[in-house]
Amino acid sequence: SLFKMATRGSKVRELVIKKGITPDSERPPKEEIFDTFLSLNNLEVSGFSELQCLSRKIANLDNLLQLVLKGNSLTNLPSEIGALKSLKCLDLSSNKLDSIPRELYGLQALQTLILSNNKLLQASFADASAEDRLLNLHYVDVSHNLLEQLPAFLFNCQQLAELHASNNTLQQVSFEIGYMSQLKALDVHNNSITELPRELSNCSKLRSLLLNGNPIADRRLLKLIDQHGDTKPRAILDYVRSHGIGQSSQATPIKSASKAKKKGKKPAPSTRPVVDKDSDEGDDIVVFGAKYCVRVVKPTGSLEVQATHSARAVRQYIVCCVIKNIDLASPGNFKKFITIQTKLHDGICRKRKLCTIATHDLSLVQFPIRYTAGSAEDIRLTPLGYSDALTVKEFVSLLEANKPASTRGGAKSRPSEKPSNPAASSLSKYLELISISENFPYLIDAADRVVSLPPLTNCECSKVTPSTMSVLVEVTSCQSLQACKTAMDSLMLEMLHAGVNCVTSEQSTCSHEIFLEQCRVTDETGAVLVVYPSKPDLAYNDDDIVVKREM
Repeated sequence: SLFKMATRGSKVRELVIKKGITPDSERPPKEEIFDTFLSLNNLEVSGFSELQCLSRKIANLDNLLQLVLKGNSLTNLPSEIGALKSLKCLDLSSNKLDSIPRELYGLQALQTLILSNNKLLQASFADASAEDRLLNLHYVDVSHNLLEQLPAFLFNCQQLAELHASNNTLQQVSFEIGYMSQLKALDVHNNSITELPRELSNCSKLRSLLLNGNPIADRRLLKLIDQHGDTKPRAILDYVRSHGIGQSSQATPIKSASKAKKKGKKPAPSTRPVVDKDSDEGDDIVVFGAKYCVRVVKPTGSLEVQATHSARAVRQYIVCCVIKNIDLASPGNFKKFITIQTKLHDGICRKRKLCTIATHDLSLVQFPIRYTAGSAEDIRLTPLGYSDALTVKEFVSLLEANKPASTRGGAKSRPSEKPSNPAASSLSKYLELISISENFPYLIDAADRVVSLPPLTNCECSKVTPSTMSVLVEVTSCQSLQACKTAMDSLMLEMLHAGVNCVTSEQSTCSHEIFLEQCRVTDETGAVLVVYPSKPDLAYNDDDIVVKREM
């Protein structure tokens, strides 16, 4: 009995309490167990429909390795769940959970998370910051819930090997699934998915892919799913790589002329010659009739960014390139350019938690540029929108002082109350992405001017204006190189669609055109870490976009 066990509570390592198994397990256990069995490694409390909340004293059991609370009526979890720093397995299946606290993301030892058969929505999951990464999480089950999208925190879990999300109401699989490079099993059957993103093909280790029971619109893909899903996902991945939708346009896959011929239909006439959409050949390739064109041209100088070990230890990934001869002077173009960056930050950059985009007037920056890190007291910069130079410590203090009152824990500000510094107020929401105790990554040019402090701000000395002719773009992330490249690809795509073009010759045959110059990122020894755009980049699944490489 529990009474007998309590006499040796300090020695008990495993405690299983299931309703009806023993006479003293007809009711949920009392809170005293959280004061008595402090050495527990494994605890299971299951089958109690009257158990609606978990005691905050769960924090006392900080030796727990496994916690099973299935088949109860829990509606939420206390924030104290975050105290279980050694926990490896958490099973909360078959409850009534409708919210998940952010503290759950702090369980860095967690390997297995089971949340199936609850009432979880997309909004049920607290927002995850860049630091909220469950690096050891291998197995997640969120099946039989009410999810319309996969929870965003999952895309931070770089070691995730199995993801079960069947029997929800998923409308789509996010393109961010491509960040899960270690994924071996994906189960999203019985949802409402109509299309798959081409980024799914990045999950090259998939051995099981369950997609049946979804209203897939592409009949050929549907046939592949029926034939090969669980046993040969490679066939599906190969097909999606060529026919999947893009993350920005959600474009419909292109139907080939040969396919139309098989159906007895004449292919639609084309004004475009047959050319390689991503050609490495020279000027003999003619682009005729394409609506959009991205030209990767030979750099006019040495465009190199040296990423030091100190910067990569804090914010590991950086990708850069130059947009040449951009037209920001035409009416509306400059505003569109700024709006696009804001849209991307709020969307695929996940409010800068995944990655951050910064742009600079190339004529105001001197190469080579160093991407390095230093203390808040040692870095001095003039942030964008400021007239005076500040240390990072002073800048962060200013942002703290200009936080909305409600986020500082004080009284809520009145609607008519305006921030004393609007520039600082707009950036203060990103303070959660940094830690003042750590070194700060920053970019400094050859003239010893700090030009960027990701993820917070770039600087006045390299500010882009309507008169800017060429733009240096940097994208940084502490989570994924692919996230940087995806954001960069999306920036170019959004510019084309918005009509923010580069100045072209009268002989140009494209309605909208962008010229890009490659940038190299190297380490301190000169070894190349990444070059953008390289051959795999700018892989748009859109027949209206031609990528031409003139190098």
